[in-house]
Parts: sequence; C-alpha cells; structure tokens
Amino acid sequence: MDLVKNHLMYAVREEVEILKEQIRE
Repeated sequence: MDLVKNHLMYAVREEVEILKEQIRE
C-alpha cells in the first residue's frame, strides 16, 4: 500500500504545481 500512497502523493504534488502555474497567469 505504501507504493500506492507514494504514487498518490506524487500525483497530487504535480497537480499543485500545475495549479500554481495557472494561477500565476
């Protein structure tokens, strides 16, 4: 389950970065 949790955390982190880029514009 740790592998799944790590994948989710990584996916969420990428989503946050994308949102930051959108907000900056």
